[in-house]
Amino acid sequence: MQITPHQPEGGHALSSLARHQKPVMLTPQGAELSPEEADLYSKHKPYGFILFAKHCETPAQVQKLCADLKAAAGEDCVIAVDQEGGRVARMRGPHWPEFKPAADMDDVYQTYLELGGMLKENGFDMDFAPCLDVVPMGGRSDAIGDRCFSSDPKTVGDKGIQSLKGLSDRDVTPVIKHMPGHGRAEEDSHYFLPVVKATAEELKDDLKPFQMAVQSGLDICGMTCHVIYEAWDKDHPATLSQTVIGDIIRGDIGFKGLLFSDDLAMKALARYGDMPTRIQLCLDAGCDIALPCHTTLEESKVILESL
Repeated sequence: MQITPHQPEGGHALSSLARHQKPVMLTPQGAELSPEEADLYSKHKPYGFILFAKHCETPAQVQKLCADLKAAAGEDCVIAVDQEGGRVARMRGPHWPEFKPAADMDDVYQTYLELGGMLKENGFDMDFAPCLDVVPMGGRSDAIGDRCFSSDPKTVGDKGIQSLKGLSDRDVTPVIKHMPGHGRAEEDSHYFLPVVKATAEELKDDLKPFQMAVQSGLDICGMTCHVIYEAWDKDHPATLSQTVIGDIIRGDIGFKGLLFSDDLAMKALARYGDMPTRIQLCLDAGCDIALPCHTTLEESKVILESL
């Protein structure tokens, strides 16, 4: 299967796709880069890599892994991580400081300034944060919970901008997520495909924090979510929906930067085919970079050769 990449708009070096790069962000096999991986990444040049807890053992180890990945795939490849604070943190004690979840952060700018400094020192270019989802007052969202800054959209937007500034001031590119809003989804898309039945009018509140982030003028990337919004597209989750990406994310939100899919290995997308098929669907829908996380070396090889 030959996968056809979507061509993103230009921008900052970390928020655009170089001509020689493949539009995927892959997961290394372990805490050390094998010769086989180095050869594969050197040949096919993925856009970048996302690291998880298993890749982050000690500062010296993770710094070497990041350096080895860049040596293999090119200095312009992007090394990213999910480091929000609270339960979503791949780098933890005793080697790295623990940060509060978004709901409990006192000084958001200072927290993300320190968090960004930690990431930069250890070799990271990008953070898949902040989470700008709005969980309605009294609502339930298994995936988001205390990752949400507030139930008030404007407060989420204000605090989100402070987090963006903190990361940017440490030269770490932020990725706002999960567009167009995961806060109303009660089920966790890691395990289920959530369906949101809210009206288009109700969903306007969910868009506000993302609109504020876009209007801030800061250099940011974005991430979609695997949620079906019946008001917009009853058949496809946002990640695979040309309507949601084109009309809502690019249109109503006004996001023009590099757009990542959420992890395509999540069970929410199980009904939409194998990994190469999911990659093609998300690129066709308008995502710029696909995230087929946790693939084996052979699966990564098949994916890279298909692009």
